[in-house]
Amino acid sequence: MVAEWGVYDSSKKPNPTAKANVYNTVLKDLDSMPAIKGLMYFETAKDQSGHQILMNDTPQNAAAFQKIAADPRFTVTL
Repeated sequence: MVAEWGVYDSSKKPNPTAKANVYNTVLKDLDSMPAIKGLMYFETAKDQSGHQILMNDTPQNAAAFQKIAADPRFTVTL
């Protein structure tokens, strides 16, 4: 399991797709790491350094994150 991962936009001028660009790599990367069975996203409006780590701060970022959450590998029966 990957615990407490998150993404923030560190560009000088805010980029509305910066996080989406990272989210769009996650599923492909997970294909090469089959032992990972879960992800826990750390979300905060402001971390200790003042970075905003919200997953849905723009429609583009929200849509890209929703693709990760909807992936069948995360649909489990308990």
